[in-house]
Amino acid sequence: PTHENILETVDRWERDGKELVPFPKLSEDNCPRFKDAFKAQLHGLSVGQSVCIGCQFSATCGYQAAIKKAKNASFRAMTHERYRRNPDTALRKKPREKYVYVAVLHIDESLPDVLTPELSATISEMEAGSSAESVGEKGA
Repeated sequence: PTHENILETVDRWERDGKELVPFPKLSEDNCPRFKDAFKAQLHGLSVGQSVCIGCQFSATCGYQAAIKKAKNASFRAMTHERYRRNPDTALRKKPREKYVYVAVLHIDESLPDVLTPELSATISEMEAGSSAESVGEKGA
C-alpha cells in the first residue's frame, strides 16, 4: 500500500478504538536532511543506517521520532517497499522474548501491480529484437 492507503487504515483502526502506528513517509517536513536521505533511499540504502548516524539533527528529527514510535508499537503499518527492504520491521522484539509477528496485512493494489511477472525468452527471440509482450509471460 501507499502511505495514503496506510493512513486510511490507521483512521479505520482509530474509529474502532484500536491503535495502529504507521511508519512515516520521508519528507522535507520531517527530515532536515531530506535531500541526502532521499538520495540514500533511491540507492537502496537504509536512511537510518546511512544518513541519520551522526546527524546533527538526530535529537529533534521528526522522521526518527516517528520511526521509533512505530517500532515500539504493538501494531504497525508499513508500505510494501519498507517491508521488502527490511522484513524485520514487521517483527517486534521485547527484552528476553523471541520475535513476535505483528500480523497486519493490507493490500490495496491489484494483484498484477504487486507481483512482477517472470518473462522468458530464447536467445533467438532476443537477437531478433522481440518485445516482452510478444515473447510472453511465464505462468500467465
